[in-house]
Amino acid sequence: MSDQEVATESVLQYHADSLGVDLDYLLDEGRESGLIRYDAAIRVGDETVHRYLIDGTLREFIEWAERAVEAN
Repeated sequence: MSDQEVATESVLQYHADSLGVDLDYLLDEGRESGLIRYDAAIRVGDETVHRYLIDGTLREFIEWAERAVEAN
């Protein structure tokens, strides 16, 4: 994986829901595996938006997540 991509919390929440896992599980597993390299909280108006730097593309991350969920 040579690319890096930024994903918002809402995008990762969508994929966690579609996999039937909790977002925190997906984030923890991604951090432990080194696929989530960085996360940032950014204020947008009255809301805080969380963004995550993924080592690889979002598609590669989701494919990895599918395999990780199947393995557990």
